[in-house]
Amino acid sequence: MSVKKNKGKIEKADKRILLLWLAMGIVPLIVMLIINSCSLGQYDWFSNTETEPDFFLTYKMYGVIAVLCAMLCLMSFDMYKGNKSFDINGKLAAVKHVLAVAGIYSLLCLVSAAFAQDKGAAFGGGYAQHESVLALLGYIMIMIFAYCYMNNMSTFMMFYRLFVIATGVMAVIGLGQFFEMDFFNSSMGKSIITMFTDIDPDRISLKFEPGTVYMTLYNPNYVGTYVALVLPFIVAGLYVMKQLWEKIMCGIVAVMLVICLIGSDSTTGIIAIAVSALVLLAIALCGKVNNKKNVLITALAVIAVLGAVAGINHDKISQAIDKYIVSQDDFGVTSMELQEDGVEIVFRGETLKLSYNGEDGSGVRMTNEAGEELPLQYNGLVVENTQLEDGSAAFAASYGTIRYTFTNDNQENKYYFCNPYGKLTDNVVNADRVLFSNYERFASGRGYIWSRSIALLKDNLLIGCGPDNFIYEFPNNDYVSLYNNEYYSQIVTRPHNMYLQVGVQTGVVSMILFILLYVIYFIQCVRIYTKECGDKSKWLIGVTIFVGTFGYMICGLANDSTICVAPVFWGMLGIGYAINYLVFRESADLKKNSK
Repeated sequence: MSVKKNKGKIEKADKRILLLWLAMGIVPLIVMLIINSCSLGQYDWFSNTETEPDFFLTYKMYGVIAVLCAMLCLMSFDMYKGNKSFDINGKLAAVKHVLAVAGIYSLLCLVSAAFAQDKGAAFGGGYAQHESVLALLGYIMIMIFAYCYMNNMSTFMMFYRLFVIATGVMAVIGLGQFFEMDFFNSSMGKSIITMFTDIDPDRISLKFEPGTVYMTLYNPNYVGTYVALVLPFIVAGLYVMKQLWEKIMCGIVAVMLVICLIGSDSTTGIIAIAVSALVLLAIALCGKVNNKKNVLITALAVIAVLGAVAGINHDKISQAIDKYIVSQDDFGVTSMELQEDGVEIVFRGETLKLSYNGEDGSGVRMTNEAGEELPLQYNGLVVENTQLEDGSAAFAASYGTIRYTFTNDNQENKYYFCNPYGKLTDNVVNADRVLFSNYERFASGRGYIWSRSIALLKDNLLIGCGPDNFIYEFPNNDYVSLYNNEYYSQIVTRPHNMYLQVGVQTGVVSMILFILLYVIYFIQCVRIYTKECGDKSKWLIGVTIFVGTFGYMICGLANDSTICVAPVFWGMLGIGYAINYLVFRESADLKKNSK
């Protein structure tokens, strides 16, 4: 009787794991159109639009929040009932230090949201991000839930099979995009993603270049992050699956993921997988590993595949490398300041003053720092009279393809800058910058964004500016830098670096805690997977989760955290901690029995 009862409880635990599968397998697949209200039009640096159409982010955020609530309720119920089959209290006690770090991190996120400039964005999701504080708490909950309920290999294998299927669906979508058969641009796809709106499906179009793979992940860059994270995990199935057809399925999904990576043109993803393969190779060569042959074969196979990919895509790889090998910047205008009697700019290291002259103010003049008048065509800079769209008098300063327009034709007789959205503004700054001096175009302009984002850290040491509030903190009114780096038609909503994103939004302290959560796991893995392990399946699963999550952290150097991929990472991290716990317990039992 007791055996049957225990079996029933294990099945109940398996059912709870379905909730983890929803978070890691189903939520990333959600693509649904929603028209969000947008209050950013009140800012000079943003357009006058009042809506934000979103396909990829908002409903995923809702999914994570729903999962958070369900997981919280289930865990609270099981802890209240004291169900020994789940051993939640015992497992939590084994990682008190991890829980302490996660708890302080969560608290800082909440405090940061409470003091955010835009609390609506912090709690409800912000423009082009939709990774609210509730989503951040959802990530922590997913990690803890995965750790608590992944109690044995039977439960894991049930989850693993379902995850491979969900990943396969994602890969099939990406494969269709690679061969220019994008499901989301088909009549059926459009009908599905607009089903909760009254918009005619034929009116929408996802504007990606034909052949570009973006899956359901908003941006091709995130495809690289996703593949780097899950590919090693899927490859593990070649060894841990029992049935031949299951091994074949894992192999097919792995191949499709590689094709999707190629189609995404994500240099970061390729680099992350290469680094992960080298880590795997190092693990195989270090210590007394009882799976050395399998690991060596896998690592060398991955390196060989990446080499083949690099050979086939030689031109793209060369272009990608060129992004990171850039010459010094040769900007013309490097700063701008609106003053009462004119506009002061620094052009090629020389301070120049632009202003109207004459009693009627109709003429425009340019003088140097000594007050000497200069010709209106000077060293490549051209200054000329022009008009605004409403007919107001203005003058423009141009060099190359860049053109700045100014006016003082207004009631205040005050000098204004006409920004890319046609708005007149005197809110112009020359933002602080750290590092990447004269190399702002490094990594497709990331040098520019990183230099300004690093400078923001000093003002966000403890609580940050708030989740999804980066857009308000970043100097989007530093128009000279925007123009120089060809961002004049874009708004910088994220720093393109996961660590800077956390540091600016929820504080430098929370960034340190986030890194510490992974460092603890990293140290655990190094100690475990460079030694012998009794159960080969546990070892292979644990090491592939380790190298996959490590690849994700590498991708974080050039990509942001996103609601599209982050739930998968945090779930993998929780499973990784759980597998480590099982291995530790197994080792302890072996030592106990040997005495």
